[in-house]
Amino acid sequence: MSILVINSSGAKQATSLSIPKTKQLPDEVVATVIRATTANQDRQHGTTKRRGEVAGGGAKPWRQKGTGRARAGSNRSPLWRGGGITFGPIGAFRARKEVPAKVRRAALFSTLQGLAEAGRLIVVDGALKLSTSKLASAWRAKLPIDRSILVIVTGEELPSVLGIRNLAGCELTTTSDFTTYDLHRVHGVVLSKAAFSQITRTESKKSKSGQTTKAAAKPVTVRKEKTS
Repeated sequence: MSILVINSSGAKQATSLSIPKTKQLPDEVVATVIRATTANQDRQHGTTKRRGEVAGGGAKPWRQKGTGRARAGSNRSPLWRGGGITFGPIGAFRARKEVPAKVRRAALFSTLQGLAEAGRLIVVDGALKLSTSKLASAWRAKLPIDRSILVIVTGEELPSVLGIRNLAGCELTTTSDFTTYDLHRVHGVVLSKAAFSQITRTESKKSKSGQTTKAAAKPVTVRKEKTS
């Protein structure tokens, strides 16, 4: 699998990158992850009152027969102005849909693999300095993808690429904010080299001390024989 690597100026590089091998997930599993993501993002609901919750309306507006008007039992009916709402949101709590972390990560890598195979995944090797719309527009014109793209950078790189937000068809996010759903909403994905390393976790993780300390061996206990 070949991933297109370019420098900050848009020139193609000979560097080869690879995505960690994961089992290709069925489309149904990826769709489940996306549905759970969107459902968890929309958990707040408004609250409306039904006809029995609106204050007033205890008296019958007019008698049942003889007035020539339609029958009415309460002026808080949903048919009346100021009445209750039919089938409106009642502020019910929606339980969070949990997806195992292994499944979310596999869905993410499966999507990245699909983008790489289609030639719609690009990694930028080098520091990006796109703080203005003019610089971002010139850089965008050099990309081989002419449709909507998602640019993913690290939190440290974000201040230097804010000009991308002003471009039509370009979205900007960080490695800690994007989801598998975000990858499916755009045509192509552009990653910085540091963001690609964080996502694939290729960077070596060392302990603060740099050395591992072995646990101290327990002293050997000697059993004393009983003397008669």
